[in-house]
Amino acid sequence: MTIKLERTSEDGRPRVDAKLCTVCGLCAAVCPSGTLRMGDDGVLVDPDTDFGCIACGQCMAICPSGAVTVSGRGLSVDDRLPLPAASEMASDEQLGALLIRRRSRRHFDDREVPRAVLERVIELASTAPIGVPPSEVRLTVFHGRDKVREFAADVVGITRRGMPTLRFMAGPLMRPLIGKAASEMFRTFVIPLAETITAEADRGRDVLLYDAPAAILFSQPAYGEADADIVATYAMLAAESLGLGTCMIGSASPFLVRDKALLAKYGLPAKPKLGLVLVMGYARYPKFHYGVRRSLADVNWV
Repeated sequence: MTIKLERTSEDGRPRVDAKLCTVCGLCAAVCPSGTLRMGDDGVLVDPDTDFGCIACGQCMAICPSGAVTVSGRGLSVDDRLPLPAASEMASDEQLGALLIRRRSRRHFDDREVPRAVLERVIELASTAPIGVPPSEVRLTVFHGRDKVREFAADVVGITRRGMPTLRFMAGPLMRPLIGKAASEMFRTFVIPLAETITAEADRGRDVLLYDAPAAILFSQPAYGEADADIVATYAMLAAESLGLGTCMIGSASPFLVRDKALLAKYGLPAKPKLGLVLVMGYARYPKFHYGVRRSLADVNWV
C-alpha cells in the first residue's frame, strides 16, 4: 500500500549491492516498514510490505559499507551525506549557547543578506525531520528588501480588504457558531492586530515583516501540519549560527491564504496550508546581555 502524497505516488526502491554487503543486518534492523529483512542468504528486499518503502533513508544511512542505496520518492544516493566527525559535533553547552543567545530581532541594519547565506540556511533546513518522506514543505524566498516590502504591502492590502469580514466574525451573530473563545480571540487580538498593521502601514512603518532584507514563507498541504514549522525552526537556528537575526511571523499567513490571486503570484497552490514567515537580517542592535527562559505550561512526568 503506497503512501501517496502530492509529490509522489510511488514506493521507494532500495537496492543492496551483494558485492559490498557484509551481511551485518543493520539495514534490516532499522527499516521501519519491513521492506528490508534478513534471509538465509543475506538481506532481502520485500516490496509487498504493508506500506512499502517510504524512502526514509535509514538503511542507506546506517550501512557501514555503502552497499545499500535508495531511490524514488524524491530520494537518491546523491542525498547521502558524509557524517561530520564526532569531534565536530556541538556539545550540549555549545548548543545551549546558540539557543540561549538567540533572540527575536525586529530591527535590522542596512545590509542585504547575500544569496549564498540564504542558500546555506535552506541547505541546513533541508536536514529537518519530517513525518512521511518526501517532504511536502514548500519555501517561498523573498531575497532583498524590495521583495519583502512588496510581499508585506500585498498582505497589508488583503488585511485592509478583510476588515469587514473580521468584524463580522467577532459579532454577535457568529458567536454561537464559532464559540466564545474564538469570538474573544477575534475581538481582543485578531482585529486589533489587523488595525495596527494597516494603520502603521499608512504611516510608512512595516510592523508586519519589520522591513527585513530577507524572508522565507513556509507552506505545505493540509496534512502533516507540523512539518513546515519544524523546517522553519531549523532554518531559524541555521540563520542564527550564520550571524543573522531572525523573527518568526505568524500574522501574515491567515490573511494571505484567502487571496487566490496573490497565492498564484507567489507560486503557491490554491489551497495551501501556509505556515510561518521567517524574517532575517543583520541585527541593528546585536548585543543582548541576558537570555530569557520561557516557563512551560506544564511538565507532567508519567
